[in-house]
Amino acid sequence: MIKWHPSTTSIIRNTKPHRKINAAPPVILAGSFMCLIIIGTFLLMLPNSTTHSITWWQSLFTATSAVTVTGLVVVDTGTSFTLFGQTVIAILIQCGGIGLMTFAVVTLIALGGKIGFLQQVVAKEAFNQTDASMILSVAKSVLLFS
Repeated sequence: MIKWHPSTTSIIRNTKPHRKINAAPPVILAGSFMCLIIIGTFLLMLPNSTTHSITWWQSLFTATSAVTVTGLVVVDTGTSFTLFGQTVIAILIQCGGIGLMTFAVVTLIALGGKIGFLQQVVAKEAFNQTDASMILSVAKSVLLFS
């Protein structure tokens, strides 16, 4: 009797390669902030985030204001949001203040990863640096002093 063992190599060979994002660094940074704002908006729309219902626009404005660290509000944060909602707003402020690239660079290096060329270009743009060797020290300084 012949035993048949399926091979995964034929499956792996037939899969399509992953698409790479071919976007300019400022577009990647703006897109990452937009994603953070959208996630924050949905979290602030959850029923356990507010003491009374708020509109979608109020949630979007609050999340945008928190991520961009402008401090503008359309509803009173202390009375309109529960502890969970206030925590979401505080995290959005911290992520926006630190910057997504700082968080991404430090997390990647802490996990033992290396920064690829595209990530270096985006990080240099985010940190306003011309030398790629300064990216890690700038990211550490931002985290240390924030």
